[in-house]
This record gives sequence, C-alpha cells and structure tokens, in this order.
Amino acid sequence: MYLGKGLEALTARERESLHAFFSHGHRGAAAKHLGISENTLKTHLGSARRKTAMSDQQLLELLFPDYTGPHPKRVSPQRVMEDIPEQPPMLDHPADTPLVAAMAEDKPALPRRGPFKDGRNDLSLTMRLLAIAAMMLAITATYVLTFAMLDGVQRVADQVNPLLQQ
Repeated sequence: MYLGKGLEALTARERESLHAFFSHGHRGAAAKHLGISENTLKTHLGSARRKTAMSDQQLLELLFPDYTGPHPKRVSPQRVMEDIPEQPPMLDHPADTPLVAAMAEDKPALPRRGPFKDGRNDLSLTMRLLAIAAMMLAITATYVLTFAMLDGVQRVADQVNPLLQQ
C-alpha cells in the first residue's frame, strides 16, 4: 500500500522524468528526450525519490513490472556491444557526384591544430592579453636598451671630442 501511495504523490512531470530516465538509462539521453536540461531532470528525479522514499531499483520495478534485466545504468559492455549492428546503415541514395563520394570515404580525424598553424589564431582571451603584455614589455626593454646604448655613445663622444680639438 505504501508503494502505491508513493507513486500517487508524484506529479505528472516527475513520473514522466522517472519513466524517461529508466527508459533511456542515463540523465543526458532522458533530458534530451524530454526537451529539458539535465539539471532540471536531476531536480525532478530527486523530488520523486524524496516523495517516494524508494531506491532506483524499487522505482524501476514499480514503473516497469515486466523488466527483467539489470538497472539501465549498469548494463554490461557485452550487452551494449550486442545491440550495436555489425555494419552501419547505408545511405538510401548512391554517391552520384565526386564530392559526395569523397565525403563518404572514411578518413581519420584530424589532430587539433596549434594556435598559429595555417594562419589560424584560436588563442583564449587570457593568452591574448598575456601576449600583448609580453609585446609591450619587449618594446619597452628595447627602448631602454637603445637609450642606454646611445647615452653611452654620447658620453664617449663627449670625452673624445676635446681630445680631437687640441
């Protein structure tokens, strides 16, 4: 009797969230199926668990009385691999142009490019600010060193000039 009252206490959205969660096996797929965010689904599931004071396994048995397998989140890898078809489904239209045929070929994934390869610049904002600060420091250091060098040359010239005029 208590179990039935627990399920009756659930709102329609909580019941729907539980059903989608147990049907799809994890929150991500269930949230996508319901068209809500994963955090919203998590809130609905937590509320349902509090109202019913039952574990996931007990709720699963109540919502799906004829379900005989393991909990959807605990499906073994062998069972998952059995569900995957051997060959991917083929396109229902032939590759009639060279471009489509070239796109259909299996190609390895390209490695992520560095920040300056091929003229691309995908640095983060922090890295851009650090680069600007480094450039300003380099320019300032160049001016300081140039001034020091020219000042030294001027001092040498000031000392040599009186000697040359004698």
